[in-house]
Amino acid sequence: TTGVPHAMASRATSPNDSLLLDQLEEKLVRMEDVLNRIDSLNYGRCEHCNAEIEADLLSKDPLLRKCRNHLTGEADTPEGIADAV
Repeated sequence: TTGVPHAMASRATSPNDSLLLDQLEEKLVRMEDVLNRIDSLNYGRCEHCNAEIEADLLSKDPLLRKCRNHLTGEADTPEGIADAV
């Protein structure tokens, strides 16, 4: 599995550092998912219905995995998307 290197994690000295490291690790996992979807030719397709994800949504968050119809406010919904939907 991928994660923040142990040396970085051991330097987290405050709750804010730990939160930042958690956010970075989550982003890294999402980026690896995108690379896997690109390799399998599934990038830009909804993981639920296989429809093409709208270009305006992908331009706001290239890591998005759901089309407009399947966005639900989950962790993979980018900030600000609710305003666009």
